[in-house]
Parts: sequence; structure tokens; C-alpha cells
Amino acid sequence: MYTSGKVVQKVVMTMRDFFASVSLFQLICLIIPIQIVRRGTLPIYIFLGPLSSFFILCIAVNHGYYNGTLIYQFLKLLEPFVIFPLIRYVYTNFTESLLDPQKNFWWLSDTVRRVVQLYDRAWLDQIRDQPSSTIQGLHVIAFLCAYSVNDYLWTFWLATRSRINWKTYTSYYIVGIILEYPKTLFKFKVYAGALNVALDETDSGGSSFLQKLLVEADFSTLELLSFCLFVGASDLYINYIHMKAINSCCCGKGCSRVEPIE
Repeated sequence: MYTSGKVVQKVVMTMRDFFASVSLFQLICLIIPIQIVRRGTLPIYIFLGPLSSFFILCIAVNHGYYNGTLIYQFLKLLEPFVIFPLIRYVYTNFTESLLDPQKNFWWLSDTVRRVVQLYDRAWLDQIRDQPSSTIQGLHVIAFLCAYSVNDYLWTFWLATRSRINWKTYTSYYIVGIILEYPKTLFKFKVYAGALNVALDETDSGGSSFLQKLLVEADFSTLELLSFCLFVGASDLYINYIHMKAINSCCCGKGCSRVEPIE
């Protein structure tokens, strides 16, 4: 186990040294097409897995936590200008069929479809059925800032089911990127910091991995407070809507109701 651990450590250090030698332009040219393919083509995204975490490590190696976070946030502008319109154009009809209770799909269980329909109806009530573009836009910000849910799933749902205007989505998405900064910075410090701690062979004086990670991350009070404010509030709200939907279903209401997009 010790030998295999050393081998893995050597491989990881070699990869880290390689990405440290890659220029920012080369890294962006690599990330942009991969992100468009994996987030604009649903099956490929599923099989490629969490490449975003890998990109965070690559950027952090060369540009640190703070500059790396700004670069990563800038790359997220792909979402409103490329990925959102692409998903809306390609997958809206597919999603409508998927949620149509009159249709059957051999590869998707009825139970899974009912769960998807349950959450879909809950968010249609909160977003699509709201006449106010401000309320719709605030939900875009909440989806961006939330940590406990996958942001790609929200992008997919907003593009195919919400009927939100593209201008509204884009304007509030840009605001959301700014407010989401504490969450992205948290990811950079935790992911890249954990890698640095794992590769550090210096004597830690008996400190645990978590203690060393906290020292490496060095979160300021402002960073922690802003993270709790924006991320915490978003997660509480989103999970409240989910629990409300589950409670409604358990009480016998709304489990199979679905409205396709006209």
C-alpha cells in the first residue's frame, strides 16, 4: 500500500508539474471546447464525470486560488452565450416527451420519471408560472450559488422547461457569477489545497489532514461569512422547495401532474 501510494503520488506530481508549464491561453483553448461538448451533449457529460474539479486543479496549479477563481468564473460565461441556447435548441422537445405521462421509455423506470415530474412541477410553480422576470432571475442566482445540487442540471432544466427569457437569464447569470465567487473560491481552496496537503512530505508535527487543509486554505472571516450567506441561503431555499414537493406528494397531491411546453 505504501509503495502504491508513492507511485500515485509521483504520477500526480508529474501531472501537476506539466500543467504548471502550460500557459493560460493553452489551458483556455483546451477547456472551452471540452466544456461545450460535455455540457451541451448530455450523454457525453454523464460519462465524462466531474471534469470541472479537474479543471479547477489545473488552473490553481499555475494561477493560485484567487486569480484561478477569477479565470474559472470568466470561463463560466460559456453557459449563457453558448451552452444554454444550445441545450434549449436541442433538448426542449426531448424533455417534453420525457415528461409526458402518455409516453413510455424502456430505458427509464416509471419511478425515476415520477420523481423527475414531481420536482419539475414544483419548479414550474416557482419559476415558469411566475409573471415577474425578477423572480425568475433571482432563481437563476439561487441555482448558481447553491452547493448541494448540480449546476448543470439547473442549466438544463432552465433551458428546456422554464420558458425564461434569454436576456433575463443572461443578465441575472452574470450577477450570479459575482455572488457565486465565494463558492468557487471555496472549491479552489478545498480541492487544490487538499492536493497540496496530500503531496506535502514535510513534517506536520502530528497535525491531521483536516488541520493541515485548514491551514493551507486559510479562509478569511469575510470569505466564510459570504459563503454562508449566499451559498447557505440558496441551499436552504432549494431544499425547502424539494421537501415541500415531497410532502405534497406524500399527502396525495401532485405526484403525477405534468405540463408539457406548448
